[in-house]
Amino acid sequence: MKHTLHIGAILLLPLIALGKNEKKLHYGISLGAQQSEFKLAKYNSSYYKSLQLNAGSGYRLGLVAGYDLSKTLSVNIKPEVAFYGCTINTTRSDNATAFWRMAPIAEIAADIRYKMPLKVVQPYIYAGSCYGRQLSGNDPNDMHLKNNFAVLELGLGIEKKVGKVAIAPEVRYSRTLTYAGRVCNMAGINMNSLAFIVNITKI
Repeated sequence: MKHTLHIGAILLLPLIALGKNEKKLHYGISLGAQQSEFKLAKYNSSYYKSLQLNAGSGYRLGLVAGYDLSKTLSVNIKPEVAFYGCTINTTRSDNATAFWRMAPIAEIAADIRYKMPLKVVQPYIYAGSCYGRQLSGNDPNDMHLKNNFAVLELGLGIEKKVGKVAIAPEVRYSRTLTYAGRVCNMAGINMNSLAFIVNITKI
């Protein structure tokens, strides 16, 4: 968690410096709900008799900072905490059963965004990548990944200015680019997620 926060601070500082000089910085908060699933590339079949992967509903919340490169292009940094809600039910070869739940993940995402220069509302699309690190928990049922992972993100939304803030609901699709790690004789965890997110930023 500490390493992830340090990375987020390093990424946000250049945007803040640029924003103070040119007043093109926008910052605020984001929150949303998501539906996620994950797949295993492989597992130890001699250890497990059966595995049941369960898609999960969860939520995410975080901060967002963006810097306008032009009237239509911007770069954005988004430190977030995601609660995926995915679970695994296992039955070992000795018939012992276990239940695992995906622990919360701290994520740092960066994207480049194209916004249509319309007057009333501004539709936008973006593409970027995300670095994730799982937060340690005390729950014995939490599934702890041993590796960090990278995610591809694609999104679209609509921004509407209301007074001194901009409200931007968006839909975001994310897919792991690298395996999320190993856990309990399971390897190669791939995650897919579809989220509905609302960003509220100061303009």
